[in-house]
Amino acid sequence: MNQKMYPTRSLLFAIMVAMLVIMAGCNGTAVEPTKAPADTISFQLSWIHEYSAASFYMAVENGHFAAQNLNVSIAVGGFGADGYIEPIAQVLSGESDFGTASSTGLIQAQAEGKKVVGIATILQRSPLALMSLKDSNIVVPTDLVGKTIMVSDGGARTLLITFLTQQGIDVESVTILPRTTFGVEPLINGETQVLAGWLINEGVMIEEAGFESNFMLLSDYGLDDYDFVIFTSQEMLDTQPQLVERFLRGYLAGLQDTIGNPTQAAKYVLKYDSTLNLDGQLARLEAMLPLINPPGTPLGLMDMRVWEQSQAILLEQQALAVPIDLTTIFTNDFIEKIYTAE
Repeated sequence: MNQKMYPTRSLLFAIMVAMLVIMAGCNGTAVEPTKAPADTISFQLSWIHEYSAASFYMAVENGHFAAQNLNVSIAVGGFGADGYIEPIAQVLSGESDFGTASSTGLIQAQAEGKKVVGIATILQRSPLALMSLKDSNIVVPTDLVGKTIMVSDGGARTLLITFLTQQGIDVESVTILPRTTFGVEPLINGETQVLAGWLINEGVMIEEAGFESNFMLLSDYGLDDYDFVIFTSQEMLDTQPQLVERFLRGYLAGLQDTIGNPTQAAKYVLKYDSTLNLDGQLARLEAMLPLINPPGTPLGLMDMRVWEQSQAILLEQQALAVPIDLTTIFTNDFIEKIYTAE
């Protein structure tokens, strides 16, 4: 008599486990591979923690860098124990991976053989303006004739002289004095009738002092400069282009958030320096937004004509002996790739 063979309980359990594993694989619920550790990179500010770096804080705090699998630390700039912290030197030494510098600073560095490259601009337009108290009634360029203008030596002075010349104003018809303070007291106290400074900083300071002001933004007259360019080393571009792209993706998302919610961005600024005043940081950031996002200009994208103007200023100042090939000092490739993919 033949006996039927029945599977043992242990065999049945093994078959059921095998079937569940197969079914899980078919349903796409197999165990995912371990995510690669985040890349840790450092970003060097060109100044202290303040409103001008709000978009980077937003990218960190809102998780945009993390979404790119990046762990980004933001190093404060300005003056440290050993003097001024130079972002270009920090990046070239490997202390930082990215930083901010002006277009003129990057051009000079390139002329000295320092291989750094701009990859995006924070501000599309320069904040440099000629500011006066409202009751002085200085509104248009011709109103500057016979007036005293206080301006910092260097690029700002060269831009002022270029502006006067372009407007057909004899430079000898105005009195130009050097700025000796970062404050607005000389304007308020009557030491000067016009102060050349940043609309996003001194312009707000005038209001905070209780005065109304008029201003002429030089970029409204075609004179521009890139004051905050995000840059990295040529070596980084050559060896880790994907890392550069991911960093810019995270940054641009933070910049979009800043435009959409400047109040939150100003609050994040205070996380990095609690001694700052929230209202003051928000006022400066709101003054900055139109220069970040002027109509018709993609965020971060740079214009060759602005770089040419920056180089012309350096040549006129004799701070640059001969012109350099500007195609080596900045690139829009990463920004354009990001926009094309969206």
